[in-house]
Amino acid sequence: MIKYESQKVALYHIRLSLLLFPLQVLMGLWLAVNYGFTLPQALVDDFSFATARALHTNLHVAWLLLGFMGGTYFILPEECECELFSVKLAWAQLLLFAVAARTVPQPS
Repeated sequence: MIKYESQKVALYHIRLSLLLFPLQVLMGLWLAVNYGFTLPQALVDDFSFATARALHTNLHVAWLLLGFMGGTYFILPEECECELFSVKLAWAQLLLFAVAARTVPQPS
């Protein structure tokens, strides 16, 4: 099934997006509970609604982008019947995306 090296990179994009999806759903469920029910104030102070909303939105965008990039890297070589211009750039994109998504500024 995998004929091109870039399709191997695509699988890592897709795997990472599949790891981010349940986190996004978990944040959405937390937001629903936080919005719908009265929670202890100490819990709300530690992990506020605004923080959870920002995480939920960012995770939503991140897993969608990674999934689309992975899908493109998987389908494009098959359709063009040739390898990508640079597989190293695809790896670099995945690494930079993961590092950028990981480095979250801390609130002051």
